[in-house]
Amino acid sequence: LQKDMWRSTVIEKCQAAMLANAKRNSKFPCWLVTLTDTEDYQRTMMAMRLNEKGYNVTILREPHSQLGLILEVMREQKIPTLAVMTAHRLDRSQLNQLRQCYAQSDIHIVSQPFICSVHGDELKELKENNPLCI
Repeated sequence: LQKDMWRSTVIEKCQAAMLANAKRNSKFPCWLVTLTDTEDYQRTMMAMRLNEKGYNVTILREPHSQLGLILEVMREQKIPTLAVMTAHRLDRSQLNQLRQCYAQSDIHIVSQPFICSVHGDELKELKENNPLCI
């Protein structure tokens, strides 16, 4: 019960703060996508971290396996930034998709520190040109 109450409180406080910042951050739209199952509070905390950096975040709540498709829609809608997160180590397919996303240049890709710490060596060739973690 305490854990559930804590999660609910975190989500409510973060959402209230993001709502208060919405006008200020309207110039920097960003989509947040999760690559594996994550808890609501984890996505909300990541969105809050992005919000504090000046992004107006739209959270895509379901895990997505087709990042290329998401990037196509983002281009159509002129969304300049994609933030990715995960709660678990990525499999080879997910890691390859992430690598392909970082390789393109028209949409900025950022990720949570967990991805950088777990997969940093596998993504190190991309770090030189693109700050990966927020």
